[in-house]
Amino acid sequence: MSTVATSSPLACCKASPIVQSVVRWGGCFCGLSFLVALGVVFLAQDSGGGGSPDGTGNYNGAPQFFLADVGYKGVAYGPLYAAKQSCIVSYSDDCSTIFNDDISATWAKAMWTKSGRHDIANLAAMGANVVRTYGNDDRFSKREFLDELMQNKMKVVTGLSNVWYMDADQGCITKDFDCYDTIKQAYVDTLVVGEFVHDGYYHNAIEVINLMNEPNLNIGWYSACKNYLKAMLSALDGVLDAEKRVGVKAWINGTLPKFTATWSYADSSVPCHKPASCVDDQINVCGSDFFIKNPVPDSDECGPALTFVVQMYYVVQDPEGTIGYSPRNDLKAAFETRWVHSFNVFNQFSDIQRQFLTPFTKHPGLTGHKVFLAEYNPENYISASQTAGDIQKILDNSSHPALLGAAFFQYQVAYNKMGAERQWGLFELEPDTVMAKTGYIAGDKDKSHDINCLRLRDSEMAKAVATAYGGSLPTLALCGTASKGSALVV
Repeated sequence: MSTVATSSPLACCKASPIVQSVVRWGGCFCGLSFLVALGVVFLAQDSGGGGSPDGTGNYNGAPQFFLADVGYKGVAYGPLYAAKQSCIVSYSDDCSTIFNDDISATWAKAMWTKSGRHDIANLAAMGANVVRTYGNDDRFSKREFLDELMQNKMKVVTGLSNVWYMDADQGCITKDFDCYDTIKQAYVDTLVVGEFVHDGYYHNAIEVINLMNEPNLNIGWYSACKNYLKAMLSALDGVLDAEKRVGVKAWINGTLPKFTATWSYADSSVPCHKPASCVDDQINVCGSDFFIKNPVPDSDECGPALTFVVQMYYVVQDPEGTIGYSPRNDLKAAFETRWVHSFNVFNQFSDIQRQFLTPFTKHPGLTGHKVFLAEYNPENYISASQTAGDIQKILDNSSHPALLGAAFFQYQVAYNKMGAERQWGLFELEPDTVMAKTGYIAGDKDKSHDINCLRLRDSEMAKAVATAYGGSLPTLALCGTASKGSALVV
């Protein structure tokens, strides 16, 4: 499950090839000037991102804490604006038309700053120490968002946009999912223009970079079962070389942010997106033809999410022999030192422990590896009061040291979706209660979009999450400092 929205590609303005390499997203920075030299880009005008680098403060190479030490007390954070006010009440086809989903860009700051709606401060009050985000438009700086997180003693599990994999024009789907070149360039732009890095150091708020959300579902079977694995392996290769190009260096303690690919909790099957090449709509990949050495259901290699984790391990050990990929980097070393496993799950902890954690810890190749729940919400199985205890079990890793924690799904209802997708959200938007406007999003036909006040959608579940995380329900106004009906533009 994902809160990722659909961007609206626009015709790109004419620019030099080196500028186009930076502005490949849906729209162009026709009004922006870039200085591009040796992979270094300076953003000269703020249009959804910006800020002058100084290489100090949150880029000092010395993060105050690491989630691997204190546990992931997270919330999935993708608070998209409503396409129109009526979408808050009921869904219509045009509700899915969201121009840009990168809420970590400066255009969305009225949602998450203390001068706006207080989202990050509210999450910190609930005891959360990390947000898991989705959209990432590599045209925009994330620096202010990352700084806001650090001011609230929080981290981020960020990621790359699915557009670089699945877009018919720009994605590596056009290269049979050899994603090395595409992801390398996209990540160079993210590191530099996105301001993930200054003076060689990652921002202290960045804990994990997700290569893709649910590749087993989003890529699945495209002409060959290997493609979702080939995409993740070549993407890992690409981001490692992007770091080299930009000159990334380890933090002072010798570590760097982790990489992950977030699998769905699917049961050893992937969807067939090209029925002409498949017998069935779903392909069971728990088998020796799919690099599984012990293809027995409920073994230490096959099960929900587990199958894909194990497959990834095996293809890393022998990229050429399994998926026919020749890496540029030592991926085995990167997998051991820079990789953390993750998956999205909507089951209670007892299921997760039985179906995943127990066999995961028994697998000889995964000894010492760690995992976190990138999306977690068991409300279809247990009550809110029971959820508090469930989360506490997840965080008490004395009996399951491989599990680092979870990101509760999710902060706000996704109004770009319909039906059952609208059941998820600790908070919801108040209809016709606009407290701010977004900034201008480069390439958008609209100058701004409404930012509505928030209200608790499920107070019992919000209390359960806050209790488990050692916090409390937010006391800051969910309309920030603006009065109802005003139009604060931050």
